[in-house]
Amino acid sequence: MRLTITPDCSVRSVRFPLIAGVLLFGLFSASVLVAAEGSVAVAATVIGLEGLARQTTDGRTWELLEKGDKLRAGALVQTGATNTVLDLQLGEAQGADGSPLNSDRVRLFENSLLGLKKLSVRHLDTGSRREIELDLRSGQMQGIAAVGALDYEAEFPTGVLGIRTGTAQAQPTSFILRASGAVTVFSGRVVVSLADAQPVPRVLKADQRFDPATRETTSLSADAPERKLPLLPAAKP
Repeated sequence: MRLTITPDCSVRSVRFPLIAGVLLFGLFSASVLVAAEGSVAVAATVIGLEGLARQTTDGRTWELLEKGDKLRAGALVQTGATNTVLDLQLGEAQGADGSPLNSDRVRLFENSLLGLKKLSVRHLDTGSRREIELDLRSGQMQGIAAVGALDYEAEFPTGVLGIRTGTAQAQPTSFILRASGAVTVFSGRVVVSLADAQPVPRVLKADQRFDPATRETTSLSADAPERKLPLLPAAKP
């Protein structure tokens, strides 16, 4: 097993903005109030690992990951070139009272590079919103967003995927994102925007896929290759 070093591990200076907030919140019928308090940072936890994976916070010094390790925003995670699957839990798995939570999760497949840009919870007058910003620089990942109020962005080299939900969300969101910009949605729905001169947001629903080369959205067949990946089980509503 080996890790392939990526020459340039610096954070990209260009950040592709997603669609205007008004449009997204309208699409997902999410009601968002002005935050009464600031955001509280949370950690990502390694909850599963097959093969080798490592992380860095400065782009120079790397540490091998083990199950149970905690990662903070600013970390860059890299998986081995072959036979590696890394599972991250984004945030806590239980509430302050000890009750279990359906936390957001990411499965990073082999030969992938993922930046953790933001992991936090914003406290509002009516509750809280989870805030997640990821940066998939190479490879592919599966994301599972649990129910509840959420602001989620996953950048890739030519665009960004976004999820905006409110407290009324009834279904988790599960998707596959490749660094090429190809997206497959298994449940819930996401918005994809490419970094064009005049970007057009595309809403993808369950069992749909988006091809950035053709700019087409198609239905996901029962025997699609994505279904054969070792996927994370869906989060319970």
